[in-house]
Amino acid sequence: MDCSDNTALHYAVYNGDIETATKLLEYKANIEAINENKITPLLLALKQNKEKMAEFLIHNGANAKTCDFLGRSSLMYAVRCGSELIIKLLLQRDIDTFKQDVFGWTAKRYAVESKSRV
Repeated sequence: MDCSDNTALHYAVYNGDIETATKLLEYKANIEAINENKITPLLLALKQNKEKMAEFLIHNGANAKTCDFLGRSSLMYAVRCGSELIIKLLLQRDIDTFKQDVFGWTAKRYAVESKSRV
């Protein structure tokens, strides 16, 4: 871990390196590791608009219900980056579509505010 609690998996995700992420998971890297901002590898992939990495993590068991320190869910991040594929994958995981972050915003509000077409 670095001084912000990012793991090697966080760095692989940030760099979009699915091959390294695969190896790390084979060696039992924690797919739910959180950094100091409560960002998991899945949330980081969505935040960085790394759709293929997010899909990879979801298919490898990443918790679709995870939230960051402001209560923003994976669905909120997916809506903000406009990823229809990831939104569909998340909705298949029985997530709370009405969940609110600390500002009272839902995924729908993020979609409207970001002028998302999804």
